[in-house]
Amino acid sequence: MSTQGSESRRSPPRVWPALSALLLLFLSGGRGGDRYLVGAHYYVWYPANFAQGYLRAVLEPRQAPVLGEYDSRSPTIAERQIAIATAHGIYESSDLANRDDRKHILFDAETTDRFVSDMVTIARRYFAHPSYLRIDGRPVVILYITRMVYGRFPQAMREMRRALAAEGFDPFVIGDEIYWAVVESNENLDTAANATGQPQVSRIQLFDAITAYNLYAETLPRHRGYPGQSHFVKDSIKLYRRYRDASAIPIIPGVMPGFNDRAHRLERDHFAIPRRWTEDAPEGSFFTESIERIAKPFVDDRLRMIFITSWNEWNEDTAIEPVTIAPPTADDISGRRLFTQGYAYEGFGDTYVDIVSERLRH
Repeated sequence: MSTQGSESRRSPPRVWPALSALLLLFLSGGRGGDRYLVGAHYYVWYPANFAQGYLRAVLEPRQAPVLGEYDSRSPTIAERQIAIATAHGIYESSDLANRDDRKHILFDAETTDRFVSDMVTIARRYFAHPSYLRIDGRPVVILYITRMVYGRFPQAMREMRRALAAEGFDPFVIGDEIYWAVVESNENLDTAANATGQPQVSRIQLFDAITAYNLYAETLPRHRGYPGQSHFVKDSIKLYRRYRDASAIPIIPGVMPGFNDRAHRLERDHFAIPRRWTEDAPEGSFFTESIERIAKPFVDDRLRMIFITSWNEWNEDTAIEPVTIAPPTADDISGRRLFTQGYAYEGFGDTYVDIVSERLRH
């Protein structure tokens, strides 16, 4: 995600990445019969992506996931991760296709055909699985960076829905629409893509719900520093409110524990967002504040869903997957704190999965 700081790490690129799969777990939340469905984005590109660089590996002393630098293909590893997640009330949303790094994505006839064909293939392979996530009986699909598409995308969505209906499926489609700048919805293939800060209602209405994968933007220096002192959370609240007011389509708010991709792409010199609300606040305090200030206030009563970025995106250090316990350190192998930017990073153990249990289960 270029505007979110992510890098495409597979080829050839796709323009629709995340498909919700695996298992479903409802959580008690709020009062009375209120319930949340909590999902965490889960990646299957390890061990290859550990070699791409991640913050925990360059700290002094080094930190690592509690399962080590694992192989995502291992059934044993998958079982242990699912067990940890579900024990703390987290449903993992597995990325089943590639991530794309382009600033905008043109849907022409070729792209439309490939999109529909791939969706039919995915539906046939996964939708009938008894553990596949469904809402009111409808298999859930999360389409990543839809905020960057233009051209024949509305036609592609209509053709996709018709093709899946012929397969006996009525998908519940979630679009990744909420962001600081998005591509204007425009079906004219001869017109260049234009960016805007306004919600694109005509595109939003193609979906059954919308979300934001990650609101980090390296182009917004006002979000630099401890979140309790920067504008990140205040601006995020305003952004979610703008999208909530723009249409009747339900919102699924997303939260993250922090962001630091400097061990993965130091040459870009992206600023980090530390995991502590303020310098003296405890580990996980930014995550806790995000749940209370962003996730809960913007949960739609029709869905009661919250997404977490992420379970195991280690290259951007947004992971909440347990880490081997270690004391906080701001030191790294550069000797100059180039990777940490002077922020303390703790081997946090089960801190984040415990926060999910405590804040979203009671």
